[in-house]
Amino acid sequence: TPYWFFYRKLYKAGMAALLAIVSVAMLAASIVTPALNSYEDYLKISNRITETMTEEDRTAFTQEEIDQLMKASSDYVKTAATPLALYFVLLLPLKIICALIADKLYYNKMREDLEVISEAVPDKELKQIMILKRGKPSDMAFAAALLGKRFLIAIFTAIADFISRIADFISR
Repeated sequence: TPYWFFYRKLYKAGMAALLAIVSVAMLAASIVTPALNSYEDYLKISNRITETMTEEDRTAFTQEEIDQLMKASSDYVKTAATPLALYFVLLLPLKIICALIADKLYYNKMREDLEVISEAVPDKELKQIMILKRGKPSDMAFAAALLGKRFLIAIFTAIADFISRIADFISR
């Protein structure tokens, strides 16, 4: 969604969409943390069970071990399903809204560009060059948006981690 806006030089709309997507991703990530913890519990139990068994005994779990493994697996699925569903439920309307307004925003931008060029440039050949230059999509802005999303998520994650560590330190 934001990448098309940047590709078509709709920088304000692209930035708004990019920040909205990053916000939704960060919200989902904050909810995913318990899921990751439950997955780590699942892996610990699973590894402990498989490490203590001989090759012949790999399928001979005790009922308690099976119950522990199933509970850890169930906890992981329950905690991971909610944030993933939330992410897609929040992302879908955002993408639909962007799709509905994208053509209108691009039309308005091109109309403004044509008016500015028509008024500012008297030479017909130079006017055509300017129109082609303004109308040409920006591959660099597209690439920057791709990298920018990852960069923003990394920065916000680092800030959240830093704040969490400070809060843990203060609470001790």
